[in-house]
Amino acid sequence: PAATSWRGSHLNTGVEMPLSLRLLSVGADATRCPISLCDADPSACESQVTHGEALSLIVLMVVPCFLAWLGPVVVAPWVPLHRRRDDDDPTGFNDARGLRASIWSYRVNIDPPMFLFGMACLPFDCGASGLLGVVLAMGMGVFVVFFGLLFGRADLDNHPCDGGLGSCRTISCICGNMITEGYVFMLVSLFITSTILVQRFSLMGHRHRRHHVLAKAVLVLGSLMLLLTAIFPERYDADGSLLSPHLETLHTLGVIGSGTLLMLVPFSWFALHWRTHRAEVRCRSIVVRTLYVVCTASLFIALWVSTSQVADDTINLCSYMDSEARCTSFPQLTPSQCAPLQRCLDACAGAVPCECEGGFLPNYTCRWLNVTAASVTTTLAPESYKRQHRLGSRCVKAECPLFRYARGVALEFGVLFLILCYVSTFSLHDVSRLLARPPTADCRHGPSEVPRAEEPFATPSVVPLQTARSI
Repeated sequence: PAATSWRGSHLNTGVEMPLSLRLLSVGADATRCPISLCDADPSACESQVTHGEALSLIVLMVVPCFLAWLGPVVVAPWVPLHRRRDDDDPTGFNDARGLRASIWSYRVNIDPPMFLFGMACLPFDCGASGLLGVVLAMGMGVFVVFFGLLFGRADLDNHPCDGGLGSCRTISCICGNMITEGYVFMLVSLFITSTILVQRFSLMGHRHRRHHVLAKAVLVLGSLMLLLTAIFPERYDADGSLLSPHLETLHTLGVIGSGTLLMLVPFSWFALHWRTHRAEVRCRSIVVRTLYVVCTASLFIALWVSTSQVADDTINLCSYMDSEARCTSFPQLTPSQCAPLQRCLDACAGAVPCECEGGFLPNYTCRWLNVTAASVTTTLAPESYKRQHRLGSRCVKAECPLFRYARGVALEFGVLFLILCYVSTFSLHDVSRLLARPPTADCRHGPSEVPRAEEPFATPSVVPLQTARSI
């Protein structure tokens, strides 16, 4: 029969049966086939994260948020609280000496002006652009969902592997395959961010110098590339393979391309400006920005390494097991079906993902969950309804590479959050200030040639022309 053979389908077309369907097929002499990653490497799988792993995940989530807030606060010049009123007059910020800096903005406001509560605790450009709402929405949304899936019930009955963190190593995978509301949130957030950045960069005036025009066009392009990530999520088909490699390329291009252009281009321009105008730019300004970029790059490298140690597995075959016997002995295969898959597992030698026979071997185990306290809905609902909505006794994912998945999600959050905060804090301010510089300000000044901001704007003296009679 087709259920016990390697080939065949419901229509008997001769097309090879996908691996996911083979794992669900049960032959007469079928027994449990140990082909899961958890069988090959039991230390890689767990049902709950340990206390040490939980602490490391909390640090990975909190440190980027603390750095994003502390960076602009540290780089801002120290001013007594009663003089810290950058937002008193948004049309022309005041510096520490109370001088109007609208004309001297390219010199005085080297670092982002601060505002809020008269204590200057948030960057002005982040609030004026509206990106502060996106930053808070991203932080609160990811924090609540992440720790809810990891520690709370969150409809998982204390089985985190049965949810998004038990299947995906990135936020994009969870939003595109496991949590539909997450994709809507990601789409709206990225669309709003792209719209705001395009509007802000487009409204920045420049002096029609070649590098100014090019920088502005590159930043607008980087803002539009965010739409690639929003429109094309990371999607997998019913057999666990990428839905389309081309769409995945567009998704990755949107993530890496937009982050590179929106963060590294303004930083490189500011670093070049600091190199040629050291008497004008304080050392603290470039140090804070460099630390910001280095931390983001370090998290990205850690994300790249972490995601290479585990593969996404969006197929939850445990949910299709209708009996405790089938659940605890998953996957059940005949000896002829199990032998080639075990050879594939041995050939992989712990490498992930382990591709075999046109699919990927599972990296989880199943467990039967007995539910004794039945609700009214569970009592009244038919079996089809309970299976669809996962009510009552059922089969769940018991163990999976939970920490590896959660670590990838936490690292991706740190990278994306730092990029968003850098753009809304430093990029908008630095690009606006550098574009507004007059041509004479691009010359290399010596320490004695740089005009001091504290000097009052003196009215030029009028020298009478000497006529022939006066001579």
